[in-house]
This record gives sequence, structure tokens and C-alpha cells, in this order.
Amino acid sequence: MLRQKLEKSHWLVFGIIALALIAIGAGVSVFAFREARNSIYHEKFSALNMAGKVGALTIDPADHAKLKNPRDSFSSAYGNLQQSVASLVSSTEYVDRAYTVVKQDNNYYSVLNAEAYKSDSRDSQLYHPLVSPPRELLDSFTERAHHYNSQPYGDRWGSWYGSFWPILDESGEVQFVLAVESNSKQFELPLEKLKNAFIAAVSIVFLLSFGIAWIATTLIVPRSAQKRTRHLRFIRPISEFLLVLFLVVLVGDGLTSLRTRSELDLKHSSLAKNLERLDQVEELSNKLNNGFRPNTDGMDILINSTNSAGWTDISSTLESLKFGTLTPESTASELKNRISNIESQLTADINSTSLEMQHQTQSILRTMVLAFFMAVGSLILVRHSSKQERQISDALDNSTQLQTRYQNVVGNLPIGLFTYINGEWSFANQEWLRQINAEPGAERTESFFNAIHPDDREETRAIFDQAERERNPFRLEYRLLLNDGNIRHMESRGIPVYAADGSFEQMLGFNVDVTRIVQARIAQQQAFGEIENKNKLLSSALGELEQALESIVLSFIKAVEAKDPYTAGHSERVMQYSLWLGEAIGLGPYELRILELGTLVHDVGKIGIPDAILTKPDRLTDEEFAVIQKHPEYGEEILKSIGIFRECLPIVRSHHERLNGMGYPDGLQGDQIPMLVRISTIADMFDAMTSNRAYRAGMPIEKVLSIMRECVDKGELDAQLFAVFCQVVKERGIIEQRDKKNPSEAA
Repeated sequence: MLRQKLEKSHWLVFGIIALALIAIGAGVSVFAFREARNSIYHEKFSALNMAGKVGALTIDPADHAKLKNPRDSFSSAYGNLQQSVASLVSSTEYVDRAYTVVKQDNNYYSVLNAEAYKSDSRDSQLYHPLVSPPRELLDSFTERAHHYNSQPYGDRWGSWYGSFWPILDESGEVQFVLAVESNSKQFELPLEKLKNAFIAAVSIVFLLSFGIAWIATTLIVPRSAQKRTRHLRFIRPISEFLLVLFLVVLVGDGLTSLRTRSELDLKHSSLAKNLERLDQVEELSNKLNNGFRPNTDGMDILINSTNSAGWTDISSTLESLKFGTLTPESTASELKNRISNIESQLTADINSTSLEMQHQTQSILRTMVLAFFMAVGSLILVRHSSKQERQISDALDNSTQLQTRYQNVVGNLPIGLFTYINGEWSFANQEWLRQINAEPGAERTESFFNAIHPDDREETRAIFDQAERERNPFRLEYRLLLNDGNIRHMESRGIPVYAADGSFEQMLGFNVDVTRIVQARIAQQQAFGEIENKNKLLSSALGELEQALESIVLSFIKAVEAKDPYTAGHSERVMQYSLWLGEAIGLGPYELRILELGTLVHDVGKIGIPDAILTKPDRLTDEEFAVIQKHPEYGEEILKSIGIFRECLPIVRSHHERLNGMGYPDGLQGDQIPMLVRISTIADMFDAMTSNRAYRAGMPIEKVLSIMRECVDKGELDAQLFAVFCQVVKERGIIEQRDKKNPSEAA
């Protein structure tokens, strides 16, 4: 009980420390992974955006407007522009495709394409329609603003990230859009490496956390009661120190995050104020276009405001207006261009700051959650330590009483219990002494080995010594030779016992009297011997029955052959063909046995057919053929009263049935005809046509298979079985016929 409590405490402390280390390590790993991933995306998209800006400057809108139809692909303007687009791909590492797109009647067409500069592909030709342009490209047309896709889009050439730049004409409408794209593999390959590195880092964090937690737990929580009692006074201070340490680290991290968040708030507020100033400048620019003349005081306020924002170009322009160097119209024109650039930069800075603020908020939340769990964990550890201190103290106070009770229980157990160390029996209870008939006061080790049967003594001693030497559990059976000459069969089992500090103490074992079990085992073996003898007699009887069965089958076959000598060996050949086919399709032994018996006696009903009809050399009349068709029914009548042929009756009765229902005697069709019957039908038909008969010689195998294939086409035979059968007979050939009479002589 005490040891269980110690173990529970040990694992609890280990779990708390390990979880704390894993939480910190995993949090750092996740943060680093996100930062690295964002850096990859930022680097790639920055390259795409820069390439788009360069392309927008190098492609002349006036020359681009000259390209009206596919015939313009031979113009010098097209060649120069194509070279400019192609240079975007060749000179920029992350750019894989570049092209321009125009919109006509709600349709989108590719005009310039870097692929056309190096390929004659139809999809790269001038004014080739775009089937599924990306949504961001369409947004660039409708919103007249730069867009990029944060998620890849796919086409038949792959998956792509793109940056789309609208080029405006003099009226402010979109003339065309420049698309600069990168294959998604440019993003996926570094991301895959980053993911692998993240997995490796997390794995290392887990391993290090478990290792450090195990070492720390071993130092903090000893596993023995004595050591634990001596170290209990250190557990609470250490726990409190860990709590303070975690709180200091987490509070410091939280304060840093709060300070960063405060700085971001100030930055965001400053950017918002600058945006308001820019709105004032833009409002002034719009008024100047309408003939407005600002007063000097208002101009001074606006100039000071723009100077404080760091917009020296705008303040210089406003000063020129104030002193009359520029006209209001010229001032409005200059302000419009400068406002556009500053507004784009401010918007980008505000978005970036908002994103950083969101990340800082998440970081603060994670820190608070981690601090909560660390505080709760440390509190649990402290409270648990106090509780364990009381429990262990109580357990040690009662140890003497428990030890006394334990000895009383062990001494009166109904099994022989013992301990031994260094080859000597250090303890044995009363039942063990009774089992070996030990004399009162006799030495236990000597009494035990003297009681063992001389034939088992050395082997038993060797097993006990080996178990102690190797510290392994053991189990053995041996015999005791009692004083009255009787034999007592014993079984001993034992295990090594270790102290709380892990050192070996002794071997603990017990003896059980298994005399009755051994006697029952001997009686069982004798009974098994009698059963085995009876099984041999039964096998012999079954062998004789099998021979009798073969004699019956051969008698039936000889009876049929006696009536029709031209069919001599027909049943054996049909049987062999059927077994070949059955083995080829994987039938089991039981099914093959039924197939063997059924095909051997399938024509036994011909015994009931008159000889004049059965051996007639000419073609049979309809009446005679009707008589012949009765032989399956006759065969069933002959065999149905013989139990061993019961499973064979379907083959005997139905081997002339056809899948299309045109067979006899019952006109069965489809699934009504069992698999074994279908096999026998194919084998019977094949042998009938390849064998010599009274009225004709056997046909060649090729002609027979051709006729049977026509039967398959008519739906008479199973197509799958026939295909396998063709393969079988081509490999094995026709079975040689043992004719009793040459057909030509019979004719």
C-alpha cells in the first residue's frame, strides 16, 4: 500500500513537470514555425509583387493597345512586348509564368504570354481565350486594384500563386491586367522542409521534456519510504520555488507582450491620425479643382500637420501654393499623385500593424492560459506533498503492527511458502514443513533436498540456483520420496524480490501438491492411447469401406461398358477431365471427391436402355432419342437408395441440362444448374466428340472446341468454365482412348 502511494506520487510529479516542459517547448516551436512560414510567404509574394511592379513599368500600354487580333502576332510591337514579358520569368527566381489579359464582351483573352516567346503552343498564342481565369484576376478588372491569391488555384498545367496588376488607360479604365505567377511547388517545397523540421523539433522537445522530468522527479521524489521521509521537508520549498519561477517567467513574458501591444496601439493610432490628415489634404485637392482659394491660416495649419507626419513633398507643394508659385490646378494635380502613393503605404502599414496586434493578443492569451495551468499544477503539487507527508508518517507508525500481522498470515497459509537467498532457505511456513515431512527443529535446506527423489535432486537444485543467480522467475515439477515409500508430486514457483531502492533481496516461492493432477494426467494419457487405438481400427474400417465403394463404382461402370463397348473408358475420361477443371478453378477436396464419384457413375442409367438403341450404328429416330433421354432419370433411380451416392445425384440426373433451358430431362436453366453439374457437362460433351463411336471416328480437338464455343455463344455452356477448360486441355491434351473395337471395322 505504501509503495503504491509512493509510485502514484512519483508519476504525478513526473507528469506535472513533463507537461510544463512540453507546453513551453511546444509553444516556442509553434511560434517559430509560424514566423518561419510567414517569412516564406512574405519572401515569395514580395518577389511576385516586385516582378509585377517592374512589368507594369516595362510594358508600354500604347504598344499593348495596338494588339487587336491574332494577326498582330507578326508585328514588331508584339515581339518587343513578348520579350519584356519573357524577361520577367527569366530574370526573377520565383516567377514561373507571366502574361497579360484583356477583357472583351465579358470574355477574357491572353495577349502577351512568356510561354509564346519560347513555344508554339496553341495555348500561348495571341488572343487565346482563358477558360477558367482565377478569381483574383477578375477582381483586378472590376476593382481596378492590385490583387493576389493567398490560396493556390489549379489548371491543367499545375497549381499556382499569382499577383495581378491592372494597367489603366488615360480615362482611368483597366486596359489590361498583368499576371505574374509562381508554381505552388516554389511554396510547398520549403514549407515541407519547414514542417519536417517542426516535427523533428517537437519530437526533440518531447524526448527532452520526458528525460528532464524523469531526472528531476527522481531527485525530488525518492521511491523508498525512508528516503522520502528524509526528503519530505525539501519537496514543498522546491515546489514553491518552481511556482515562483514559472510565474516570474510567465509574468515577464506577459509584460513584454503588453508593452509591445501598447507600442502597437500607439503606432496604429498614429497611422489612423495620419490617414485623417491625408483625408484633409485630399479634400483640399478636390476643392482646388473646383476653384477654391484657401486662406493663409488654414494653409499654415495644414502645412504644419503634413510636416509633423513627415510628408515633406506635400508640405512643399502646399507652401508653393501659399506663396503663389503654383496655381491651384497644378497643386491639385501634384497632390493627387502624392496622395495616392501615401494612401497605399498608410493602408499597408495599418493592415500590417493590425495583424501584429492580433498576434500579440493571441500571445498574451496563450501566456495567461499557460500561467493558469502552471499555477494550478504547482498548487496541486504542493497540496499533494502535504497530504503524502501525513500519509507516509501514519504508514510508518503502523509498520510494526502490519509486519506482525503479515507474519501471522504467511505462517498459516494453506500453501507451502518459502524464501531463500544464497542457496539457503531463510524462511518456510508450517505448510511447507508439513509437505516435505521435515523433523521439528531440522535445518530447512538440508531437509528439503533430502526429501526430493534421488533422480530429481540434482536437476531441482540446479534450477533453484540458476533462478537466484539470474534473478528470473521459475517453475518446476519434481517428486518427493516420503518416509513410507510413497511418491508425492510437487510444483514450485518463485519470483525475485527487490527492495524499494531496487536492490535484490531474496527469492520468494511456494510449493503446491500436484499429485492428483499428475495422476489424472497419466490416466488421461492412457485414455488417449485407447482412443488412438480405436481411431486406427476405425480408419482401417473406413479404408475397407472405401475399397468396397470403389468396387461398387467399378461394377456400375463395367455394367454400362458391357452394354456399349464403344464407350469403354468414357466415364473414367469424363471423371479425369472434370477433376482437371475442378482443380484449375480451386475446388476443395470434398467437392472434388463428389465430382469424382458423380462423373464415374453419371451414365449408369444406360443400363436401362435397350441394347438395340444404345449400340445402333445409324442415326436415332425421335422415338429412340426420347428413350435415350431417359437414362439420367434411370441412373438417379438406381443410385438414390445408396447413401454414399446421395451427393452425386445432381450430376447423374442433370449432366445433359443446358444453361439456356434446352437440355433434358428437366429443362433446368441458369442458376438452377449447380457448379459441379456444369463442370461434368463440359467434360462429358468434350469426351463424347473426341472419342470414337460406332457411327463415326473421334473429331480433332480444334473442331471440338470450336463446336463447344458455338454452344457457349448460344448460352448452353458456362463461358467462364469453358475458357478455363480450353486452357487445361491445351496444356494436358486428350486422354488416350482404350477402344474395344475399331470404328471403321464396326461400320
